[in-house]
Amino acid sequence: MDKIRSVVIGVIEDRGRYLLTKRAKGTYLAGKWDFAGGKIEDQESIEDALRREILEETGLEIYILGLIKEAWVRFDRSLTRIFFNAVSN
Repeated sequence: MDKIRSVVIGVIEDRGRYLLTKRAKGTYLAGKWDFAGGKIEDQESIEDALRREILEETGLEIYILGLIKEAWVRFDRSLTRIFFNAVSN
């Protein structure tokens, strides 16, 4: 059985519009649209991981409003996706 990894996802909404990013070539699910986010590094809180990933992917600094949902998913690998509601500063 493969290792289950946790990733953080930012659901960032502004006046009814949601921020999505297109996955880079050469990455898992390349070319698909997704909410911004990514892997949690060792010794990093989930909130810090989300802030770092959003900043790296979009250049935006965010304020986290709260947890939306934690969901286990299986595509060709197992993931726990942790969704947070956030707004850009």
